[in-house]
Amino acid sequence: MRLSPVGIYTSERSYHRGGKVVRLVAMMHVARKGYYQELFASLPAKGMIILAEGVTDQDRLLKGRFDYGRLANLVGLSSQEKMHLDGNLLELDDLALTDDLERDETRPDIVHADTDLNRFDPQTVEFLNVIARTLLGDKPLAQGFAAYSDWVKAHGTPEMISGVMADILYKRNAVVIDALHRSLDRYETIVVPWGGMHMPAIESALLERGFVPGDKKERLLFAFSAIPFTVLWKGSGVSR
Repeated sequence: MRLSPVGIYTSERSYHRGGKVVRLVAMMHVARKGYYQELFASLPAKGMIILAEGVTDQDRLLKGRFDYGRLANLVGLSSQEKMHLDGNLLELDDLALTDDLERDETRPDIVHADTDLNRFDPQTVEFLNVIARTLLGDKPLAQGFAAYSDWVKAHGTPEMISGVMADILYKRNAVVIDALHRSLDRYETIVVPWGGMHMPAIESALLERGFVPGDKKERLLFAFSAIPFTVLWKGSGVSR
């Protein structure tokens, strides 16, 4: 990510080894309208796999909706949930069977390369529920931040924070890196559109396998001039 007077930019970098190309695309949960469509319009189809991000919730451990749509709409942006990937949806275990699968070879393969919430520590699940009902809930923004801050002051011990980071960062890194290694045997191009915090670990795994950094490009995530600050202030619940 890069902050400039214009706005916030995300970066994409390619890595090469023996004809294989891995594209690491730093993402955020909100962006300007059209950002996600433009990104995926730039991707090839044949011989490519997308390792998609997104924690699932098979046991319905979340008590509220965990999405960024309300926040995105408030600031005039688009939520990552509206990013529709068009391709052949496969399971991780299908990677060893791609030669035998019937699929549209004019479209990329897409694999969900993330974990499920039931693998997280219960205190991490509670932390995510707090975010859902405060920062992403129906309360005015200022009230939501205040409620979140009060909870963190009461419960945000170093041990809790360390556990949360282990779950939402390190455990998930292990899953996508494993999927990446398994994909290298089958695909010429691998695209990893994940959050920027995950990129250092994924990059290190590539470098350890002999990949060499290639081209780097930036995309404007959103421009500050496009954010309706007056509307945002009114929606914050803060009186002047």
